[in-house]
Amino acid sequence: MVTRNKKYSERMELMRLHGIDRVVWNRYAADSEVKSWEYDVTAPGFKYNMPDLSAAIGHVQLGKADYLLEQRQKLAERYTSALSGISNLELPRDTRGHAWHLYIIRTAGSEVRDNLAGKLKREGIGSSVHFIPLHRMTYWKTEYNLKPSEFPVAENLFQRSLSLPLWPGLQWKEQKRIIGVIKENLGGNSHG
Repeated sequence: MVTRNKKYSERMELMRLHGIDRVVWNRYAADSEVKSWEYDVTAPGFKYNMPDLSAAIGHVQLGKADYLLEQRQKLAERYTSALSGISNLELPRDTRGHAWHLYIIRTAGSEVRDNLAGKLKREGIGSSVHFIPLHRMTYWKTEYNLKPSEFPVAENLFQRSLSLPLWPGLQWKEQKRIIGVIKENLGGNSHG
C-alpha cells in the first residue's frame, strides 16, 4: 500500500479483490477459527491485484527508475530547447518532479495539430493526442447529456494538444529528426 492512513488502506485492500473481506491467496490453508474456504463479499469491488509476472517485471523496473527518469528528463530538455523558438507553439512548463511520461505540445488549433500529426505519420513518426476529454466519449456524452460547449477549457486543450514520441531509449538522431519535421511544418530553423 502507498498510504499511512489505516482507513484508506483497509478500504483499498477490500476493493482491490472483488470486495472480498479476507486475503484469498491462502484461503485453502488450515485456519482453526474459520473454514478455510469461507469468505464474504462486503462491497462491489474490483480485480486490481497484480499478476506475479507483472510484479516481477515491476520489481526489476523499480531498480531502473532513477535512470529511466533521468533519460526522459534529458529528452524533454532537448525538445524544449530545440522547439522553444517556434511561434504559436506552446511547450510544457518545466515543472520540478515531472515524470515526463508524455511530452505534450500545444499548437494554434486542431487543424494545425492534425496537419502536424499527419506529417509526422507520413515520415514514420508516431504521435498521439492525450487525452480525449470524457465529455466526448459516448457513455459520458449520452448518459449525462454532456456537450463540448460546457467544457471550454478542456475543449481548447484537446483541440491543440499533441504528444510527441518520448521514451528512455529514444536516440538523439531520432529525436533530431522528429524536431526537424516539426520545425519544417510549423516554421523555425530545421537544424535541431
